[in-house]
Amino acid sequence: DFLREALQRHRRLIQLRDLLLLALRTLCVLLFGLAMARPYFSRDASAIDPGQPVHAVVIVDNSLSMGYQRLDGTLLDEAKSRALDFLERLPPGSRFSIVPLCGSATAVSREPLRTLTDARDALHQIEVVDRTASAVAALDLAREAASRATDLPTKRVVFIGDQQVSNWPTGAVTPAVADPLDMLVVPVGDLQAENAWIEDFRLQDGIADVETPAVFVATLRYEGTSPRSSVPVTLTVEGVEVAAKTVD
Repeated sequence: DFLREALQRHRRLIQLRDLLLLALRTLCVLLFGLAMARPYFSRDASAIDPGQPVHAVVIVDNSLSMGYQRLDGTLLDEAKSRALDFLERLPPGSRFSIVPLCGSATAVSREPLRTLTDARDALHQIEVVDRTASAVAALDLAREAASRATDLPTKRVVFIGDQQVSNWPTGAVTPAVADPLDMLVVPVGDLQAENAWIEDFRLQDGIADVETPAVFVATLRYEGTSPRSSVPVTLTVEGVEVAAKTVD
């Protein structure tokens, strides 16, 4: 009887050990899966004190299409106005990062600005440049700017632009690129606006000499609700017209 009781007690200990090992192994698999998924938990908006200072990151699209002119100004003017309206509503003590999406011809400070006047001046200095913009570039700039001002953990990231389909194609932002960064996207202008541009311009064969005519190849693109015909295309060199053509 004593031997039978000892065997039963030993069997219960072995079963308990096996259950503990099974639980630990299952927990290891779950933790590994969570680590691969990179989860994050954001604070509920209602839990954030609306009066506490924040670090605002404003990404302004200054690609060539933002120079589209209307009666009340360009699309870039509208983007600046909306950005300033957003900044003026922030709590006192907030800091501001004003980032031109396509870069700038002048030096731009990457450090967060401390006054609304400095932020207004930074917005005023943004100009249209002949460069393309992309969703990935906007995320990278937002991520880099948000990493500054570590003493202000609350971030407000806003992107303002005209959302050209060619630069923001479906699937451009994949889970491998995206990260836990909340970015509010504010579109400006007419989303159905027509747009024509020179996509590529190059010297044929890449060689030119003084004895033979030089041939340039230009690739034009157009997006709109209807085709465009009889579009004049002119090539000028230092203000002198050297070639002209009408295309559809």
